[in-house]
Amino acid sequence: MDIAIANCWPGVAHLWCRWHILKTGREGIGPLFNFGTPLYNQFHKIINDMLTIDEFEKAWHQLLVDFELTENEFMERT
Repeated sequence: MDIAIANCWPGVAHLWCRWHILKTGREGIGPLFNFGTPLYNQFHKIINDMLTIDEFEKAWHQLLVDFELTENEFMERT
């Protein structure tokens, strides 16, 4: 999809949509991302309640630290 978008609309980057991130979360993180777990709840709070970019970035970094996901490839690319 990235290549097709780049070919059709040069200069436009394909971003992950919320649905895709949530759908692939369990695959990339595993059982930590099951419904109702602390990670799942904090993840949803971040993507639903953050109002500014700075607020989101700080909360995202803290999530990675809190759940020892700083080396997790899925979380780093998302």
